[in-house]
Amino acid sequence: MAIYYASCASGLESVLISEVKVLGEASKLSDSPAFGGVCFSTVASLETIYKLRSADNVYAFVGHFQDVPISKDSAVSYLKNLVKKIDWGPSLEILKRWKAFSDKEDTSLFYKDTPWSNSNMRFRVTCDRKCITMRKHPFTSMDAAAALGDGINSLFGWTGDMRRYDGIHWGTQATVEIVPANNSEAKKVACCDGALAPRLPWSIKLENVKDDDDSASKTCEGKVSVSLPRPSRSDSQLYSHRRYRHALIGTSLKPSIAYALLQLGDIQTGHLILDPMCGCGTIPLEAADCMAGRIACLAGDISSKAVNAARENSEEREIKGSCDVLQWDATNLALRSNCVDRVLCDMPFGIRCGSPQRREWLCPKVLREIVRVLRQDTGAAILLSHSKSMRHEIEENQRLFLQVLESLPIDMEGIRLEVLIIRRTSAPAPIQVSMLSST
Repeated sequence: MAIYYASCASGLESVLISEVKVLGEASKLSDSPAFGGVCFSTVASLETIYKLRSADNVYAFVGHFQDVPISKDSAVSYLKNLVKKIDWGPSLEILKRWKAFSDKEDTSLFYKDTPWSNSNMRFRVTCDRKCITMRKHPFTSMDAAAALGDGINSLFGWTGDMRRYDGIHWGTQATVEIVPANNSEAKKVACCDGALAPRLPWSIKLENVKDDDDSASKTCEGKVSVSLPRPSRSDSQLYSHRRYRHALIGTSLKPSIAYALLQLGDIQTGHLILDPMCGCGTIPLEAADCMAGRIACLAGDISSKAVNAARENSEEREIKGSCDVLQWDATNLALRSNCVDRVLCDMPFGIRCGSPQRREWLCPKVLREIVRVLRQDTGAAILLSHSKSMRHEIEENQRLFLQVLESLPIDMEGIRLEVLIIRRTSAPAPIQVSMLSST
């Protein structure tokens, strides 16, 4: 039974776990700890695993290793020698099958006899590290990557190349996570950097980093992955093969997160789904792709560039006609009151575009429109928010109309966000004077 690690944004593991559990085929969640992802074993086909929608990526899981030294010299030596202790056979076999599945090509050039000693192969190791709840350990991500790279080079004879590692379709990737010691409820503090979706990488777990004095107060947990690369990071994720992903903008949401929001929203057949600030349309188009013909989706944005991108994406043959895209002002929606079943929205962060000041001004106004258009008593909103004033606006100014059912803190590539699951109460929305624009 093959063992895999599926990655996701930290805080959304519950959605991924639910999806993994319905894989069937003797799927079993692993006891190995995972932050920002799920370890599981299954005999399900690669084609089935490839369809996981809430996963950023899927890795062949190699092992879980403890007692990593925290001092630089000891850690570098440990990581370099760790490569020799790993049983690579099962993961290499999975990688072989994954390549055959994704490329539909003759793999005999790479997988006959002892191909893993082929010195012509190029690879890359990258490490991400982030510490929040403990002091930083003295070795850097580059130190860890170099140590692992040296070990892989010594074992397999492959050549490290950070730029041209895709020349012969090989690559390596590493991710390091830091968590508090002896804390079963420790939150993930570093997102798993995406491996390459159509080809399965390898994964290693490292934990219990200790000082030379064997202090139990410091812990390091990480993952090492090896993958077949592509030139673009956005193309290196499992979700890069969504059929509707044609036109993107600078703030495009990951489809895996959009899918998680949909699951948290408990979407039902016949629902009208609204994203008032849709960007390139990821959330409503993910909904249309999952439930085409069973729901109606409506999306809009004030940006012409975003609207054009969303309209282009909505023309995908499989979902064409499932989502209408309009240009509008989200603070003054061209919709009648009490008509929308679910509002799902990635609210502006004010980081890559706009500003925090603009965000704090905009979000409360959009929230008041959400109150107006949601169906009384049965309507709900799932909002991904970075706004400090959002919770205050809901619980103070909109408490008669909205009730926060749950709040999920998540980490999305180092940005700490909050998913708010909100219920519309039965109280009638206050009467507002609408001034519709000519657009």
